[in-house]
Amino acid sequence: MRNIGIRRLLESILPFLLGLLSFIEAVRLYPYGNGLLTGDHVFPGIIGILLMVCSFILLKGEKKANESRFPTGRTGMRMVFVLFVLLLFCLFAAWIGYILSTFLTSLFLFKIIGDYRIIFSFGMAFALTIVLYFLFVVLLKIPLPTGFFFI
Repeated sequence: MRNIGIRRLLESILPFLLGLLSFIEAVRLYPYGNGLLTGDHVFPGIIGILLMVCSFILLKGEKKANESRFPTGRTGMRMVFVLFVLLLFCLFAAWIGYILSTFLTSLFLFKIIGDYRIIFSFGMAFALTIVLYFLFVVLLKIPLPTGFFFI
């Protein structure tokens, strides 16, 4: 066995253990499902298997020469602002409703991440809101928060 560092070993063991835990949960949930590919056990099982496979790939992979660093400056501020906007979406979706909160969130995210002009961001946010509303409310019949607009 070739010589690998303790850090690299730990970096590959942690995803393996999380994957094993997820797979064990899938096995525990299997009796409640309708079949092998239908039920609450499918997603944890797939995630568990993928994590275990990826941990072996991570263990066997070659180490890159340069390390990555956390972004600073404008990119770092964008990342923090994106997290802030998504947190606000979670907090205000029930209060102002799904439609308005989705529109405002996607408008800010198109502007922040894509650095698009405001008119383009407005149009894309409108289109995305309509598509998501049609998908979840009309096709899938999922009740979403209406807020004070009752839409």
